[in-house]
Amino acid sequence: MLEGPTSNIPGESTMPQLPTGPTKISVPKPPMLTFGQVTLRLPTLGDVAAIVQFYNDNCEHLGRYSAPVSQKQRSPEFWVGRIPEMEANFNEDKACNLFLFDKAGAVLGFINFSNAIRGAFHCCTVGYGLAEQKQGQGLMTESLRVAINYVFGPLNFHRIEANYQNDNSKSAAVLKNLGFVEEGVAEKYLYIGGEWKSHVRTSLTNPNWQPS
Repeated sequence: MLEGPTSNIPGESTMPQLPTGPTKISVPKPPMLTFGQVTLRLPTLGDVAAIVQFYNDNCEHLGRYSAPVSQKQRSPEFWVGRIPEMEANFNEDKACNLFLFDKAGAVLGFINFSNAIRGAFHCCTVGYGLAEQKQGQGLMTESLRVAINYVFGPLNFHRIEANYQNDNSKSAAVLKNLGFVEEGVAEKYLYIGGEWKSHVRTSLTNPNWQPS
């Protein structure tokens, strides 16, 4: 489901560096993160058709390493209800659900920061997926790098966790290149495709975290 790295990103356990050169990233609230021809942002109701198209085109591809895309997820009605929930979850500091859009407004993928816990933890979990036709271009690696800088910067999280099935070598490589560190294996972690799947657990911590 997830593409492997093609960009040279240091594989060390530090906060990823923002892209250099002509890339510019703006961080309004709610987030609208731009680099190259790609924009990462929360969806709006005007994006429903593009999101449905993305899931219809990639349902089998996305289901290889995550829960199958349901028929409900491929309906406009689902997203008309889900998008306001995403906005509310962001405003309530519960999640940050970003979609990757090209200049024409087509959806290229998604990055979800969820399970947010503050208190003494300041941690969230990241999950992501990319269109099958966009694999192998380094797009998810760059998108994650930009999104992580937002989560570690303006959102001020201290820790991001990411888990992947041990046979998902592409996702493993992406996370390693971004500096995620393996912390062990969670046995029978998620129920996917009719069976419990074990996952490798990884995390990345924010060296610049500041107490509120």
